Amino acid sequence: MQKYARVKLLPKMMMAAVSGVFTGACLVFLVIVGALGFTYATTKAVHLPGLIQAWFTNENAMPAVNFQPNFAGMLVLVGVVAAMFCLSTWRQARGGSSDELPECG
Repeated sequence: MQKYARVKLLPKMMMAAVSGVFTGACLVFLVIVGALGFTYATTKAVHLPGLIQAWFTNENAMPAVNFQPNFAGMLVLVGVVAAMFCLSTWRQARGGSSDELPECG
């Protein structure tokens, strides 16, 4: 019976990994759009360590937003989100719940 449970877990884990990658990519996109929008609206510099650095400038008397992305940090964030999705799926498949955890104090 245990072997059958492992076979059922594999597709769930793969789906969780794919869902986590897409969710992480959407999260990175929203953070970048928010940072660039904030920079443009306030004309202040924004620095999100490991993700993006954006600053406001004027070029040829026109407003401009410059940015420097950190692709390694973005991949790490996407990987962390995907790992969290996989971990929660694995924990669900094991039958673990927060009710089994000991209470503090």
